[in-house]
Amino acid sequence: MTRTKMRKDMEALADFLEDIGWDTQVLIESVSIPTLTASLALDEDYDELLVFNYIPMKKEDAEFTKLLQIYGRIPLDLHTLPLEDVHLLMNRMNLLTTFGHFVLMPEEEKEEGETYMGLRCVLGIPMEELPDEGVIGETVLHITHYCQIMESLLLGLLTGESTLAETLASIESRL
Repeated sequence: MTRTKMRKDMEALADFLEDIGWDTQVLIESVSIPTLTASLALDEDYDELLVFNYIPMKKEDAEFTKLLQIYGRIPLDLHTLPLEDVHLLMNRMNLLTTFGHFVLMPEEEKEEGETYMGLRCVLGIPMEELPDEGVIGETVLHITHYCQIMESLLLGLLTGESTLAETLASIESRL
């Protein structure tokens, strides 16, 4: 898939997301592959943030399908939580989350001393088609829903309002 085709797809996605209320920006020059960022203001000081891009694949590995990656970032610094607790919570949520999976940001992408989590979803799309707007709309709803639940659970742990055991016990009732 060429950079030009990736850019055109990102621009089409941006148009759709803008139509449903998201602010978008297509990044071309500052990134290795065309990337779309989308934000939705939910509060005065809080925005949902999603990042869209295609996973680069060799033509022989992806002749008929392109892989659209969507990443929803949870804007909490988790470095004060025990990593084992974060992994337990993340794994429990991943067992119950129907769309995507939670991941910790790779070392090379995080700032010193900070640990962030996000939800990653990959959609297979026919090579010659644009991503379906209905599928994208539903995927965005699911990603933001699960990110908000995870953020709430993590905030409880960060503020000491709940223990890990209480948080793990409450997950199924939140989904």
